[in-house]
Amino acid sequence: MLAAVLRNFEAVGPWHRLLGDWPGNPLADALPLRAAGGMHRLALQGVEPFKAAYERLDSDPAVLDELASAAASWPAMAGWLGNPPQTNEVMRSAVLLGGFLEVARAQRLPLRLLEMGASAGLNLLWDRYRCRLGSGAWGPEDSPVVLEPEWSGSSPAAAEIVVASRQGVDQLPVDLSVPAQRIRLLSYVWAEQSERMARVRSALELASRDPPPVQRGDAADWVEAGLATLPEGQTTVLYHSYVWSYLPKPVQDRISAALDQAAARTHGGTGLAHLAFESVDGTERSALSLTLWPSGDRRVLADAHPHGKWVRWAAG
Repeated sequence: MLAAVLRNFEAVGPWHRLLGDWPGNPLADALPLRAAGGMHRLALQGVEPFKAAYERLDSDPAVLDELASAAASWPAMAGWLGNPPQTNEVMRSAVLLGGFLEVARAQRLPLRLLEMGASAGLNLLWDRYRCRLGSGAWGPEDSPVVLEPEWSGSSPAAAEIVVASRQGVDQLPVDLSVPAQRIRLLSYVWAEQSERMARVRSALELASRDPPPVQRGDAADWVEAGLATLPEGQTTVLYHSYVWSYLPKPVQDRISAALDQAAARTHGGTGLAHLAFESVDGTERSALSLTLWPSGDRRVLADAHPHGKWVRWAAG
């Protein structure tokens, strides 16, 4: 589809009108993803001929050229392109779970969850999913969401996890009560990824029963407010997955400073953790890292696929 968009653009077709005077950096703004998501949205909304072509995964260049031209002429496409991509990859919860088990085992306190870049909040609900991590399994056995990444290395040590509270923030959170918002999220799961699509749909259904609290706001403002007070008898866990590299350097610095200031107030009965699943130095390699206070120890727990398809567990 993107090749068809490019052909249309180079032929000064409708996509050239849409994208020719784009004000920013097209790649930095993930413009190809925005375009692909917009076309997939039309298929998910049942608009023909997109629906039929996506259902059969048509690869005929002539068909794709027709679809690309029609998509650029769709009245709502310009508005769609103005919003950044929005994803909420549920398999990342299986990677993050290993980190939460390490926090619970080390500190033996209920967890106060704070997630940056939470999107629809699906990865705020990781404790409601059934996860198989190597030889170990965790989570409700009757959960409609089952996560089973390809696992190598030992399984994380067992620990009892109690979630005291959960809260997230996002610049443009997905409101699960609005059907168009749910379609927006599904639009960035590609049509041929049937297992991934089914997983996200199941997670959305589960989340709709008790929607996770996700605020709209600035990450640095939210983190500073959230870490201003650390509840006694709990471990506050600030976590994120594939968010950090999208934050401007001043925002990153403010968040790091807020963590440092909060760390000074920790003690045996009040813990703090920073759990991050992010790209390593902008490469395709991804790592799960954990910093725990009051000790301040930082460890890399695992390498993993960006979407959590496989995990190489490194922690003992």
